[in-house]
Amino acid sequence: MVALDRLTNLPPAPALPNRLCDVDRMVAVLAERDLDGLVSYCRPNVFYFTTYGGKSTTAHHEDNPLGAFVFSRHDPEHPILVMPDFDLGTLLARPTWVPDVRPYANVMLPLAFPADAAGFARFVPDTVLATEWGRASLANYAPDFPAALQGAVRDLKLDRGRVGFDNPRVAAILDTGSAEIVDAFSTAKYIRQVKTPAEIDIMRHSSRINEIALERTLAEWQPGVTWQELNHRYNCNALEAGGWVHDGGAIIFSNPPDGNPAFYTDDGITDFVIERGMNMMFDCHGSWRNYAWDGGKTWFVGGDPTTAQARVGKACSDALDAIRDAAVPGASMSRLQEVGLDVMNRDLPRADTSTVFFHGLGLEHIDMEVVPGRSDWTLESGMVLSAHIQYPGDVGERYFIEDIMHVHTGGADRLFSWDNAPFEHGG
Repeated sequence: MVALDRLTNLPPAPALPNRLCDVDRMVAVLAERDLDGLVSYCRPNVFYFTTYGGKSTTAHHEDNPLGAFVFSRHDPEHPILVMPDFDLGTLLARPTWVPDVRPYANVMLPLAFPADAAGFARFVPDTVLATEWGRASLANYAPDFPAALQGAVRDLKLDRGRVGFDNPRVAAILDTGSAEIVDAFSTAKYIRQVKTPAEIDIMRHSSRINEIALERTLAEWQPGVTWQELNHRYNCNALEAGGWVHDGGAIIFSNPPDGNPAFYTDDGITDFVIERGMNMMFDCHGSWRNYAWDGGKTWFVGGDPTTAQARVGKACSDALDAIRDAAVPGASMSRLQEVGLDVMNRDLPRADTSTVFFHGLGLEHIDMEVVPGRSDWTLESGMVLSAHIQYPGDVGERYFIEDIMHVHTGGADRLFSWDNAPFEHGG
């Protein structure tokens, strides 16, 4: 059983390195897919490839960010980062490994003024010009984003050959010469599927924010609190712990008070008083340093579970342990589902109505290559796997648990610091 007394402070946050991406994997994947280079214009990818992600970028949609990354597999040590001038100062505190930074004039520069040294100085701190890369960036200052990106594509000789664009629409604003333009949206996601050690450090911290936020929320609960009030307290606790909750709130799945066993998304509107004896299922989403957290488990409201509740909880825990033991490189999702359901069928009635499902996790909530159909994908060493088990039932029987695990050649390590046991708290 989990006592809610682990409300300690977060461990020290890991530093953001100047490189998150695996360059060798990038080169290998591009070669496998017969691509000479990659032009990235999707916000999560640009952050992954460059670590550029200033506060201003979060105001822009994923497929219309401020920056771009241009990479040739034939010259992997000379990628180019295109970004607005007003964000150059952020690279002093959060450096990038990319040696060639190409700024462009932002929309605040009056149209009557040229993109020259004077315009540059309006938005770029003097301390940037004290660096070698800062002086080089001034030499490449472009009047707008298309001009800056065009120069980068030309200089890396990606106006020829086969070139992948994670947002192919951006190719329409360029002169791509004789290049064959390939949709590389899924290719970029595939590169990101395998995490670097720096990413795992960030994801552990992100997961810990989720743990602390949920544990604090339940510790604060008192009889009479409603479901939407509880959601709000979780959101506040996540923010207080340093995380970021996205619009609409972080707790995802519905816990209907009418006993409906369907497993569906909370509408953010329905409200009810949380009563002792209920099972409340928590699946929480948010992010820290752009990396998603996911997951939660079940709360036996008021503590003192019945024999039936304890039986369901143990079966789900045993199934999750069996899945973790089987989560090795090369394991398929169909095999992991079979492993989990075998345990559920052994220990519970109606286990065939249980939900056992998986997805990747990282810079996005489902961080994996997009392919047609319901793909039976397999694990690679270095992936992060989100594994879910849900047992349907009424308000006193329903159950949910999720684990986030880092898969490697030695097995699978969980990113959570808590165990499988449900929450028990009486208020």
